[in-house]
Amino acid sequence: MKNTIGLLRVALTGRTTNEVAELLGVGATVVTMWKKAGRVSPEGAAKLALLLGEPVVEWVGIAAAEALPEPKRSWLMRHLTALFAVGVVGLTTTMTPYTADAKGLSSQPNTLYYVNS
Repeated sequence: MKNTIGLLRVALTGRTTNEVAELLGVGATVVTMWKKAGRVSPEGAAKLALLLGEPVVEWVGIAAAEALPEPKRSWLMRHLTALFAVGVVGLTTTMTPYTADAKGLSSQPNTLYYVNS
């Protein structure tokens, strides 16, 4: 699975921290903080994705997952991988992802079900 710091590294290729910050509309200290933290905020990931022509929804999801503590991070990253492998289910098809609890399917909690909506 991709990570947001890799996305930032791509943006920094051939550019300075100040140039990237200016392109994103943030301060250079924000970009420096992302580098030190080893991850980018969801808003920053969206801006980077737009700048680089990457899928914004996917990168926001990855950034949100990276901000979570374990084991929630691993659970969400696993499910994001499944979602994006089929092309952002729910946005590009008539199927919508639901957790088992959301649809009353308690047979396997913490499982993502794809339900025609």
